[in-house]
Amino acid sequence: MKPLKIVFLWHQHQPYYKRDNEFILPWVRLHGVKDYFDLPRLMKDHAGIKQTINLAPSLMLQIDEYTSGKVKDRIQILSEIDAAELTFGQKEEILTKFFVCNTDHLIKPYSRFYQLFKKARKSRNDVKSFAEQDFRDLQVWYNLAWIGEYSRRQDRIASLFVKNNNFTEEDKMFVLDYHIEILQKIAPIMKELSQSGQIEISFSPEYHPIMPILIDHHSAQEAMPNLDLTGLLFKYPEDAKAQIDNGLKIYSDIFGKSPQGVWPSEGSISDGTLDMLAETGLLWTATDEQVLSETVGKEYFDLMKYFPHKYQKGDKKIKILFRDHYLSDRIGFVYSNWDSKQAADEFCGNLERIRDEIIGIYSEAALDYAAVTIILDGENCWEFYGENGVPFLNNLFNNLSQNEKFKTVTSSEAVEPFSNEYSGTFNHLQAGSWINANFSIWIGHQHDIIAWKMLAKVRNEVEIRSSGLPAELLNEIMKEIYIAEGSDWFWWYGPEHHAENKQDFDILFRYHIQRVYELLGMETPVDVFIPIGANEDFKKFEPARNKVSPFANGIIKEEPQWVGAAIFNTSGGMSTMHQIGELVSTLFVGNDDEHLFFRFNFYKLFGQEDSLYLSLNDVFSISIYTGGVEIMQSADNFDLAKYSLKETCDLSIKIRHGDKHPIKLKLKTVSNNNVIDYTEEEQILYYCV
Repeated sequence: MKPLKIVFLWHQHQPYYKRDNEFILPWVRLHGVKDYFDLPRLMKDHAGIKQTINLAPSLMLQIDEYTSGKVKDRIQILSEIDAAELTFGQKEEILTKFFVCNTDHLIKPYSRFYQLFKKARKSRNDVKSFAEQDFRDLQVWYNLAWIGEYSRRQDRIASLFVKNNNFTEEDKMFVLDYHIEILQKIAPIMKELSQSGQIEISFSPEYHPIMPILIDHHSAQEAMPNLDLTGLLFKYPEDAKAQIDNGLKIYSDIFGKSPQGVWPSEGSISDGTLDMLAETGLLWTATDEQVLSETVGKEYFDLMKYFPHKYQKGDKKIKILFRDHYLSDRIGFVYSNWDSKQAADEFCGNLERIRDEIIGIYSEAALDYAAVTIILDGENCWEFYGENGVPFLNNLFNNLSQNEKFKTVTSSEAVEPFSNEYSGTFNHLQAGSWINANFSIWIGHQHDIIAWKMLAKVRNEVEIRSSGLPAELLNEIMKEIYIAEGSDWFWWYGPEHHAENKQDFDILFRYHIQRVYELLGMETPVDVFIPIGANEDFKKFEPARNKVSPFANGIIKEEPQWVGAAIFNTSGGMSTMHQIGELVSTLFVGNDDEHLFFRFNFYKLFGQEDSLYLSLNDVFSISIYTGGVEIMQSADNFDLAKYSLKETCDLSIKIRHGDKHPIKLKLKTVSNNNVIDYTEEEQILYYCV
């Protein structure tokens, strides 16, 4: 029996957070102690499982700065201050920043931490309501809760979880010192597993830029021909090449050898990018299946993504793995609320189905060349899992190692067997990323374009003056340019993603632009000091202001009839993560005396493959698809009165008089097997009574 090969590529990356010798955000350290050590440590418990772990150099550079004691982050600095000596301003900052984490899994399980959380919410972060011991316990808990499942087994750390409150300054400093110990273990354990052959370590360009845009900003228009980039000129392939070369050097310095593969930042590729990667002699790269689909067009069929393909021009060639975004998103977004064994079993059931399909369409011999590729962030999703995802991963890895139908391999092992019978050779692939096979997230919004123009302007100033600058100064300037080219700054512009510290990314981006002007000895333009998107007022939920009675005919121009209804902006719900296949952009909910009204605005035209599910108070649910609407679950107090699916989808639901209480609403869509949950489990919409 031939096994189906499975490739897991866990992408670990953080942008460069340093400003004025301080990391203004703590995510390298906190994810380091929770995720970057734990994932390879868990691998040691599953010796038969092989994986690929991709490391962004910007992450590894910061880990080194932490462990060498050169730089600390703002949370670290606030935590180190004796609680008895905190100023009023420092206390305010702690109450603002020390609850920024997943409430369900990093706060609620710990009674003292949860007590402080509720107290802060109730008192609206009133400093005077918190005693000295409250602040000390909070300083400890915010750092303690982030420690990963393996690292918290250390005796004293385990005892602090039991102790729960009344921590001492000595307890606190032990936790903070222990964080550094964990960070020091990350590179060695990765190197150990790499040398044993259990993992392959790949890399990304130095500061995680969107390379196709660096090479030529027009690449964004391949997938978005109507994107207006008037006034923007960014074409610096030498920057992309430098970011690759610098990334290779950092990798070599840490691990003593060169990598065989690269995860291009955000899976972003173009012909120019592939040419550049091929020239380095790398064996493989990877992107999303939709890039392959858009390239092949009508001749594409689903099983094509399970075979590595080749890009070749002349003697330049590189093999490409394509991400199965359905299975990757199951781990990233779906399984976190499932029973861990049920989730692992369902995942493997999907793999069995794929194996059967490959054998049925081709033959069992095709399994020698096929590989299912799972690619996702190695840190962000685990916050949404119980016990940081360890029970799920243990069940999954046990299933994979015990079933002779499956075999996990590294990325390099997956691309080595190559057959022209199953795999194609391309001299062109459509430029795109792992998100919707385009670059909309990073250059599709007016704020993205403002940022790119700001970067292009200062980059041009460097180009003009570079020949007259001393080499050391030019290197320092280009480092600032490379940092500013990082993808993460652009990720947070526009309406797609939202987080409590979103503005910090804009601050950091403009800081590096300003530094370039300063190093050039030029006056910084005024616009660099103005926050990009400063007037953007994003609200995830806006409550109803008055009753409405819209026609509910699915006509966009009738939207004024919905003014005053509650609005739920679904975009940006996942902040650091992004899920492929989002359909609903905005949901309106209104009412008159007898009806509830729902309007669903879509990102794209609702198609034959799309469906929408709406649940009210867990007693009434409906399914909407192009052929009509189906009541899945009925209730006495709700009854479907009207349905219209045209430019939008409008619903009118009759409600029992006098039964106007808050609604617990759940909303999800299915599109091409991508299941998207838009609402939190307890999303409550209040409407006008």
